[in-house]
Amino acid sequence: MESMIEIVTSFQRRGEFDDLRKLPYLLPFHSNLYRSVYIYSDQINQLIAEGKDYTSYQGKYFIDTIVLDIDGHGSPKAMELAKEKVNDTVAWLMSKDVDPDNFLVWFSGGGFHIHIAASLFDFKPGRNLPDSVRDTMLTLFPYGDNIYYPRAIVRVGYSFNEKRKLWKIPLTLAELSLDISQIKQLAKSSEIRSGISYDKDCLEPALESYRVDAEDKFKKTDIDLPEKTDFINVVTCMHKLYERGPIEGRRHTDMLRLASWMRRGHMPASVVNDSLIRWAANVPEKEIEKIVHDVYTKDYRYGCNDNVRSEYCDSRCIYFEKKNEGTEVMNYDDMDAEMIDFALMGGYEHYMGMSAVVDTEYRMYPGEFIVVTGDTGVNKSTFVQQLALENPSHKILYISTEVDRRLMYRRFLQMVTSMGKDDIMSVFSSGNSLPGSERLKHILIVDNVPTWQRLVDIALDIKPTVIIIDVLEDIGQGDSLENIEHNARASKSLAMQLNNIIIAVNHMRKSSGSFRRNTKTLDDSKGSGSIKQKADKVIMIEGDNTGLERTVRSGKARDEEPFSKILTFNPTTFKLELNGH
Repeated sequence: MESMIEIVTSFQRRGEFDDLRKLPYLLPFHSNLYRSVYIYSDQINQLIAEGKDYTSYQGKYFIDTIVLDIDGHGSPKAMELAKEKVNDTVAWLMSKDVDPDNFLVWFSGGGFHIHIAASLFDFKPGRNLPDSVRDTMLTLFPYGDNIYYPRAIVRVGYSFNEKRKLWKIPLTLAELSLDISQIKQLAKSSEIRSGISYDKDCLEPALESYRVDAEDKFKKTDIDLPEKTDFINVVTCMHKLYERGPIEGRRHTDMLRLASWMRRGHMPASVVNDSLIRWAANVPEKEIEKIVHDVYTKDYRYGCNDNVRSEYCDSRCIYFEKKNEGTEVMNYDDMDAEMIDFALMGGYEHYMGMSAVVDTEYRMYPGEFIVVTGDTGVNKSTFVQQLALENPSHKILYISTEVDRRLMYRRFLQMVTSMGKDDIMSVFSSGNSLPGSERLKHILIVDNVPTWQRLVDIALDIKPTVIIIDVLEDIGQGDSLENIEHNARASKSLAMQLNNIIIAVNHMRKSSGSFRRNTKTLDDSKGSGSIKQKADKVIMIEGDNTGLERTVRSGKARDEEPFSKILTFNPTTFKLELNGH
């Protein structure tokens, strides 16, 4: 197994890697010590040697120990509840014939960690390993925290929890019956507890049947093609449609697209006609001849934004980013017909408004790409969460790359109920649900970092009218200028292709200064060039991260009146509230 892990002694110093085998020698020299959840291949050394950011790592991931993190949330009642969940988990593991030598319970200072030998699941190394581990662990143990994303870190055993002033120590199964106060007393010592350890190597993968492979969770809505299909990267959608074969009720529209595609590939009409006869099987030959004749005489063209072709869009295609294959040249008749079609389908009425949040009639329409930007800590996520909550007529897909879904759900519940987080958790701790949660039924949350192709697959599957990406730079190949600019172009293309609204949170560059209000411009945003060019609207959020007052204003709007509003962040309800309301 590869052996490079990230070693973290300070959250301000990330990206330092060393051999896993050196980890025992770092204690007790670094009392506050974390390591990466995953093990990296030697490719990480080459990346760093080339001066590249470690977050752009695209190699394989490995894992030796899976940590189930059960947080005690600091309160005695929550800590006791966490201990009960630990006992339940231990009982479940032993009921599945897991040898007690293959897992170990630790008290982390603020809760519990259960270290489980990864070989019990027989996880396969690869780029998708973090997705597989996350899906497996959160399916089996939904009460655990999501610490399974690619760059996650976890506290090392026998390191010091500076916040709690306690050490992370292992516990015997018998010690799980102790009171929390007694366990904390044990955690005041950093001495190695002899005789308490576990074996990462298992004779049998006892939990292999519970492993969730990431590929299975996000099954594509279309077929997979052989990797060596000729020209698979050119107009891939048509390859897929052809390989899929005819479907009752769709054959006529599909053959129009196939004939147009073949014609633009300079194929003679007779060849196209013969090909479609073989493809369509039971369709009368005269009907096929008419379709081919119309395509060749009337110059039917279907571009990337065609509704049939977009159904099979694929990132392998050379036209995927710009969506410019077969871009139609339209005369006034075509444009007039398109506008009538847009109006009849309700496109102009299906906008998303901001009035419930900023008391301003500022509209976002299908096909638009909207950016919400501002410094760290000025409640950008809060703002887009409120937009999602206050627009129940839309089906909203919320891509959260920085906050796990349970925390997102709790914050939504704070907005809905106006209750504080402790009160909400108290209700859940009693085994009850909160009234009002039905207000969130239009919001779907994904809390991993998807690739663009996965995002497209999910969107085609659930068909949202609004996609919120929080945050933009986490999609794709890491936090680089090139990736952010690519994401901006892809977001605009996707909004037009799916005819939905895409709202993306985008950070400011670190060099853009402090939190002084009204000093930021669009030029301070990461990837500002493409943001300026591709975003239809930009919302700026400004404020002092030591205070609660925020200015929300329009930074760019192609077709709306500018606005500027003063709002105050309410930490209890997790909402931005208009001053005077």
